[in-house]
Amino acid sequence: MNVSEMQEIQILQDAIIAFQEGASDERRSALNSLQAMLDRKMVEMEEYEAWVDEQASIQTWQNGVQI
Repeated sequence: MNVSEMQEIQILQDAIIAFQEGASDERRSALNSLQAMLDRKMVEMEEYEAWVDEQASIQTWQNGVQI
């Protein structure tokens, strides 16, 4: 487990507590944290998909060049 995963677990735990016990400003803060985490994950997913497409293009090119 890396630091990023540990931070995400903490965000989720804090959000659950805020939604169960927190005042409206705590809930809003928790929601903002969750949205930021989702936004980061979406960027990671887009970067990964671009990498996969790039790797597929390289593989296709290499297969076409082989004699």
